[in-house]
Amino acid sequence: MPFLRQKICLMALVESVSKRESAQRAALPFEVVARETGLPEDEVEHLVMKALSLGLIKGSLDQARARVCVEWVQPRVLEMEQLKALRGKLGAWLERVKDTSRFVQGQQEGVGAGVGANGAARGQEAIVV
Repeated sequence: MPFLRQKICLMALVESVSKRESAQRAALPFEVVARETGLPEDEVEHLVMKALSLGLIKGSLDQARARVCVEWVQPRVLEMEQLKALRGKLGAWLERVKDTSRFVQGQQEGVGAGVGANGAARGQEAIVV
């Protein structure tokens, strides 16, 4: 593959991975990578190995299932639309963190309701040593 074409395909791969949620990155089919980079499916493995060796992505290849498992992608300069998308993702993540925090607090309150002032379960005495 000529140098310039390879560079364009690598950029397309990084862009493709960057725009996905982490769960989708965990099993990205070769077919999707081929479609989004404009490469034949039989060249995807080589492209991904190149991206791994250059440190553009971190992850692994699942050759048996024809999937790329991406754990990390090299950060890069973002355009305004990409920043807006990132802001949306961060907002959604923040809401999930808040939901988790409320859930944990609710669980703590439920546990605390069955404990007396001395730290023992109601109806039992605390053993002080």
